[in-house]
Parts: sequence; C-alpha cells; structure tokens
Amino acid sequence: MKRSDAVKELAISLMSRLSEWEKTERLKFADSLLGDLEVIGMLPPSWIPKDNGYGEPNGFNIAVNEWEPEDEH
Repeated sequence: MKRSDAVKELAISLMSRLSEWEKTERLKFADSLLGDLEVIGMLPPSWIPKDNGYGEPNGFNIAVNEWEPEDEH
C-alpha cells in the first residue's frame, strides 16, 4: 500500500467521526496519525517489490516492510 493511499483511507474512516472537519483537516490529521505510528515503531505494510531495484525480477519474492513507491508521474 502506498502511504498516500493509507492517509486517504484513514481520512475517509474519520469522516463519520469528524464530519464537521474539512477534507484537508482530515487528511492532515490522518497524515499526522500515520507519522506518529511510524515514530513509535509500527512497521509499514508488507509487500513484494516487482524487481530488485536493478530492473531484474525479484526471484525470491522477499516481502519488505515499507510503503510502496508513490507514482512518479
């Protein structure tokens, strides 16, 4: 999962509880929550990268605990 997608999902789940907040306030709060969780040591989700960083396939399917890269375009 991309970090930005996680922020959006958290913001959406906050809508019912914080409906009086503007969308940008919910997004900032969700981003802050994720940041706090990362600081206290919660690992980002596991995922299997498509290649090993050198353009070669990841033949071992080793999962990593980090956020998926954001789209470059």
